[in-house]
Amino acid sequence: MSDITLSFQCEDYLRQWFIHINGGSSPVRLKKNTPESNCLQFALRSKSENISSPEIDGIPLVVFIPCFRFKNPKDYNSITETGRKMFLSILRMRFDEQIWYDLHSIYNFGIPKEDLIYTWMESHGIDPTEKNFNAVAKRLQRLRSRTLSKVRVRNFRKNSKKRD
Repeated sequence: MSDITLSFQCEDYLRQWFIHINGGSSPVRLKKNTPESNCLQFALRSKSENISSPEIDGIPLVVFIPCFRFKNPKDYNSITETGRKMFLSILRMRFDEQIWYDLHSIYNFGIPKEDLIYTWMESHGIDPTEKNFNAVAKRLQRLRSRTLSKVRVRNFRKNSKKRD
């Protein structure tokens, strides 16, 4: 493992969740063959390509650059803006997958949604602040509405074929 790091600007809840699922320490050491590690392997560039580092406000997500077979972190230690967007996009998709997998089956059991989300946040290393709660609740709400609309469309098409 190298000691060279990359910093990413992302939402607090996403940063806290990612640090928690990767062992709880920052900078994060990525596991081999994870989507994030594979993304970095694909997106890393050499520093000689004059890639500017973006200004980061607040606390960044700091990740150690893993050693790849053909990309030594001493030479390949920079990432383009599109590479940063791709990395954060993968984080958001994995977060959505995790929250959906954990909560979709118990969401409609009469448990207060606020308690359910705060409990989930605590168990995944996210500080139980109002800002984090609102962000996580909104992501879950969007996932539910997207999934429910797909189910309604599927059922409508299925029923309309039966009538024909």
